[in-house]
Amino acid sequence: MSDQYLAQRMADLTQRLLPLLTKEDLTQTAIADISLMHRSNPSQARPIIYRPAVCFMLQGAKELLVGNTKVTYEQMNYLLIPVMLPVSGRVSQASPDTPYVGLSFNGYPEFLVDKMPKM
Repeated sequence: MSDQYLAQRMADLTQRLLPLLTKEDLTQTAIADISLMHRSNPSQARPIIYRPAVCFMLQGAKELLVGNTKVTYEQMNYLLIPVMLPVSGRVSQASPDTPYVGLSFNGYPEFLVDKMPKM
């Protein structure tokens, strides 16, 4: 699969999800352990404790401070969180025309881990 193909599929998914995202911040879906994140503007940094999850950045960008290490992830990136992890995080790229949209599979679902590229 090419990066261009994946980018187009992510853009298609984002366009389908946007009408469902009627509020800012976290939205729990009807499917257990799947949540969506949406913001129309960048946010201030705030402390967060991430639970084990696989998070996909569909649109926009987010910055995390893990200890003294700054991690930025944006479209075409995913974040694999294997353990509970205290971080400071903020949405760094979002606008009303191009909001930040993230998709999170919480609880470290095994079916996704098997599909991830080997590191």
